[in-house]
Amino acid sequence: MRIIITYIILILNLYTNLYAQDKKSDPFIIKGTVYDISQNPIENVNLKYKNTGTITDKNGNYELLVKGKSPINIIVSHISYKTDTISIKKEIDEKSRTQNIVLKNNDTFLTDVTLVSDKYRLKGITKINPKNLKKIPTPSGGIESIIKLLPGISSNNELSSQYSVRGGSYDENLIYLNGIEIYKPFLVRNGEQEGLSIINPNMVSSIEFSAGGFEAQYGDKLSSVLNIEYKQPKERSTLLSISALGTECNLEGSSQNYLFSYLIGARIKSNEL
Repeated sequence: MRIIITYIILILNLYTNLYAQDKKSDPFIIKGTVYDISQNPIENVNLKYKNTGTITDKNGNYELLVKGKSPINIIVSHISYKTDTISIKKEIDEKSRTQNIVLKNNDTFLTDVTLVSDKYRLKGITKINPKNLKKIPTPSGGIESIIKLLPGISSNNELSSQYSVRGGSYDENLIYLNGIEIYKPFLVRNGEQEGLSIINPNMVSSIEFSAGGFEAQYGDKLSSVLNIEYKQPKERSTLLSISALGTECNLEGSSQNYLFSYLIGARIKSNEL
């Protein structure tokens, strides 16, 4: 008799569970309003559950008919707001529920706009990246090798660091090194030049060149101006380069509090080889 009663209880429990699960799968209506953080209704918000979905009207109201087991996960999305997922636990015999939703603003919807003034173009100056010097192999190895590639610049000798601008003379080019005007001699005998350029490319941090129309601060009305700024080291670095044409060494560094810094360069070059 006890066995029969036990079987009856198990059958009733199984039937109750199946009935409850079937009730949880009945059609279920979810409705409400979608707001922003300022409690303003949002229009055209997408609400999706599996293969069904809806959008909010102009007052932010929605109504979604779903059929599935609890919990019901609804994806709420809008182009101007962060996507959110709403999880609803459906009770047995529950037919509908009112669920209001609040969406947060999407911070990445409008990106920052950075305005950059092209002051070098307005000044008629071409700014050259010193790193490009390593990409152009030349016998001279100076910054003049990259200057000769600019429009309006010409040179008759690839072994020379001299250049002319728009038909001007070789000695009509201004050179400024850390704000100091440098005189650059021109030797014409047998194409002989001044040897190594006075500008050490390993020590350069900024190169500015103008083939005309430069500012009055550079003075004389000559063909061009080359403005060079040397580095202000922040950390220690050593460079040693040896080739068939010569040797170059560069030392730089600074103290821990940056009150003292040093920049030392030495070069030996010969074209005989």
